[in-house]
Amino acid sequence: MADSSKSKYKNDFNYAVQVTRNVLRMIGVWAIPSNASNVERIATRLQNVSCYFLFTFIIVPSFLLIFLKEHDFKRRVRVLGPLLNCGMGCLKYSLIMYHAKEIQSCLKQVLHDWRDTVDWKNRKIMLSKAKIGRRFAIISAVFMYVGGLSYRTLVPLSKGRMLTSMNITVRALACPSYFVKFDEQTSPAYEIVFILQFFAGLITYSVTVGAAGLAAFFVMHICGQLSILIGKFKHLNDIPEPEDRLVAILLADIVEHQIKVKT
Repeated sequence: MADSSKSKYKNDFNYAVQVTRNVLRMIGVWAIPSNASNVERIATRLQNVSCYFLFTFIIVPSFLLIFLKEHDFKRRVRVLGPLLNCGMGCLKYSLIMYHAKEIQSCLKQVLHDWRDTVDWKNRKIMLSKAKIGRRFAIISAVFMYVGGLSYRTLVPLSKGRMLTSMNITVRALACPSYFVKFDEQTSPAYEIVFILQFFAGLITYSVTVGAAGLAAFFVMHICGQLSILIGKFKHLNDIPEPEDRLVAILLADIVEHQIKVKT
C-alpha cells in the first residue's frame, strides 16, 4: 500500500512537470540528478556546448553585419530583431543554468508537497492547478514552435532567389548574417547556414517555452497550496463546537502549512 501511495504522488508530480522537463532536457538545462552517471553528465555538457555554439553562430555574424557591412539604418534595425531574440534566449539559457541548483531545490520541495498531501480533496485541488500549468506549457510550446520555426523556414524559403541593386542574386536567411571571408550564398554553404539557423531558433524557442513552463509550474503549485490553506481556514471556521485541543491542532497545522508555502 505504501509503495502504491509513493508511486501515485510521483506520477502526479511527473504529470505536472512532464512537458517542461522534456523541453529543458532537450537543451541540457534540466538539473542533473546526483545519481547520474558520468556518461549522462558528459552528454549534458556537450548539449550545453552545442547550444552556446548555435547562439554564437547567430549573434556574432549579426553583429558583424551591423558594424562592418550594413550602413543603412533601416536595414540595421531589421537585423536587430533576430539578434535581440537570440541574445535574450542566450541570457535566459545562462540564467537557468546558473540557478540550476536553486531550481532543483524548489522541485524537491514540490515533490515533498505532493508526498505530504494525503487528503484526496487536497490532492484533487493540486491536480486541477497542475493541469492548468501543464496546459499553459503545451499552448506556449505550440505557439512558439509553430510560429517561430515557420519564421525560420517558410519565410526565407518563400522569398526564393532575389536580385539586389548590384545585380547579385541572393537567397534569404531567417537571420541576416555576415561571415567576412565565408560566402554563405554558395552551395552547400547556404544549406549548412540555413540548417544551423533553424536549430539555433529551435534552441531559442525551447528556452522560452521551458522558462515559461517552469514559471507556470511553480506559480500554479503555489496557487494549489494557497487553496489548500484557504480550505483549512474554512474547516476551522465551520467547526460547530470547537474544543481547545482540536483548535490548537488545527491552528498548528495551518501555521505549519503557511510557513511552508512562504519558504
